[in-house]
Amino acid sequence: MDAEQRFTTGKTMTWALLVCAALILFWSPLLFTPFWQDDYMLLYFAREAQTAGEPWYSSFNPQELSIFWRPLSEGVYWRLLENHLGADPVTAHRISLGVLVASAMAVGWLAATVVRLVTPEANAAAGGLLAAFLYGIHGANFIPAAWATAIHTPLAVLFSALALGLWVANLRPPGGASGPGLLLVPLLFLLALFSKESALLTAGLGLLVTLWVWPRYRPTTGGWLIMLFSALLAIAWLLIRHQVTAPVTGEYEMTAGTNLLRNGASMLLFLLNVPREALRFVLQEHSLAAALWGAACLSLQTLAFWLLLRKGAHRLNRKGVAILTLFFLIACAPYFALSWNSYAYYITLGLIVWPIVAAASDASRKAKVAAVGAALLSSSLALAGSMVLDYPSLLGRAQWTQIQLPIIEEAFPTPPQRLYVQAENHHKYLGIGPYGLAYVLGMKRPQIIELAEGERPPQDSAVLVVSEHGDVRVDQHEAMRMLDAKTP
Repeated sequence: MDAEQRFTTGKTMTWALLVCAALILFWSPLLFTPFWQDDYMLLYFAREAQTAGEPWYSSFNPQELSIFWRPLSEGVYWRLLENHLGADPVTAHRISLGVLVASAMAVGWLAATVVRLVTPEANAAAGGLLAAFLYGIHGANFIPAAWATAIHTPLAVLFSALALGLWVANLRPPGGASGPGLLLVPLLFLLALFSKESALLTAGLGLLVTLWVWPRYRPTTGGWLIMLFSALLAIAWLLIRHQVTAPVTGEYEMTAGTNLLRNGASMLLFLLNVPREALRFVLQEHSLAAALWGAACLSLQTLAFWLLLRKGAHRLNRKGVAILTLFFLIACAPYFALSWNSYAYYITLGLIVWPIVAAASDASRKAKVAAVGAALLSSSLALAGSMVLDYPSLLGRAQWTQIQLPIIEEAFPTPPQRLYVQAENHHKYLGIGPYGLAYVLGMKRPQIIELAEGERPPQDSAVLVVSEHGDVRVDQHEAMRMLDAKTP
């Protein structure tokens, strides 16, 4: 490597470190988010596994069926956090932020690798750094940064982006030889599958990018073998997953109706950086302020798109536009059909199209700086708004949970034999949930009994009341009075 190459490499590495530091700084306000909801469920299962003396690899062969099978991100990781890292929420969020930053850099590298083949005249290294930053600050990463449970998403993106990047880097002109990095593709693909089931779509995304650069670049003989081996891995994973998961019901059930339009519209708005909390507060609370907030985020993100595309679209010919459109639709495909749930982080795999577009753009430096400024302001508004919203926002519920848990622990210095729960506000109660109560009180999940409306607890039993507006309280007589009042 000559002096000029060393200088260029050193400059790129310096900028890469600056991008990582900027992403850490951007999301750092969320480092002190407490555990809430599913966090406690996963901590509870990790504690129970340790108590039972189960080895770490038992996560891959669960004894109890659930609708998800994520042995790496919801099994091994949480056992590590519970058993060796003190079950500390700040530590959990530091790890999540590290994985999120790593996934953004992997996406930037993937974007640069694609651009080198699609538009060789572009500065792929600079484009990749721009892509990593724009991907990393996008509002779709809010929940993965704020909710420890959602580490499954950046983990899946990290491994998927690395697998795709290595696959694309080993596409060659006809007759070319593949590099050794190709052998890592099946391993990365498998790690992505063990992190989140939507990573299965990575195989289809790799085929799409291959079609984009065909026939100038194509898989080598080794590449075709790797593709076949990866397909066999995917089939084996599907067969095993079918054996260890329960049928999907409720909000995760797949249906075909108006939900397709609702979810499709939501994901388009998420792509344009509209916070999910803005949509929730508009639709459920009829908030004008939330509508203005969402509109501001959307306008600024749209401006960033326009600044990078107005002079750079010619590099993305019709074939490229079609490929990128299909890329987004396929990457988000499972979420269009969900009967109810629709979260912004569902688009994080499909969001890779935005970095690729940014990396391929030949907009002027001034336009790129303006685009970065607009995107950064959009995401800053999205983050700031999500942080200041009170309940029923997600962070508001998490903060409410943090306030209630010491009250509950003080009320029960020793675990009761049974704890009955009367939840006036079920949404608030979910912030703690039965697993949270069992975890913090050192109880078993079956010892937490949730009372239906009008149901009476046994005499002289411990009753936890989750009131509609106030704090939790332990008051058997008051709980009985409320139940009597509801009884005709």
